[in-house]
Amino acid sequence: MVLNVVRSTPTELLVYPEFFDNASLLLDGGTDLYLRELEKLGDRVLIAVWPDYCYSFYPLHIVRSDYIWVYPLHLLKEIDFVLRLSDRVTLYLGYLSIHYKKILRDYSLEQFLEIAKLYGLPIWLMGAKARDLPYICIFDGFDTTLFHRSSIEVRELSRSFVGKERVHTIRGAAM
Repeated sequence: MVLNVVRSTPTELLVYPEFFDNASLLLDGGTDLYLRELEKLGDRVLIAVWPDYCYSFYPLHIVRSDYIWVYPLHLLKEIDFVLRLSDRVTLYLGYLSIHYKKILRDYSLEQFLEIAKLYGLPIWLMGAKARDLPYICIFDGFDTTLFHRSSIEVRELSRSFVGKERVHTIRGAAM
């Protein structure tokens, strides 16, 4: 029921399963389970998050390669793999939300933006929270958790940024 309300919103929002992410499973090392879940959903998925810390093309042997992928950049040294992956699939370079404060990343927002610009990669804000609102407009896409209070503020503000070139998504809905 909630998904129907979200889907009827006149913006470019995608919800589960169109946007697929299972951060807790991925960060706990459940890549195989994640990929099996993704494979079951097949063509219902449009955008999926690439498995964290996965530096091989192994997932492409299990699931469709025609998804749009969001690569969660944790370490600057991952950029070499990202560039090789971007030759095979359509992808966004994922910036871990400002609220993570370098717990899961070794770079600043400024460094991230420089790298994305240097290589011409579209950028995605992963796990947007209310404190990320001032930054949302610089990203090509973002995701947030549907049932988080600050996510309501993010969705409301995002309506003012929606344009034909942007994709805004929500993750975690009724999974």
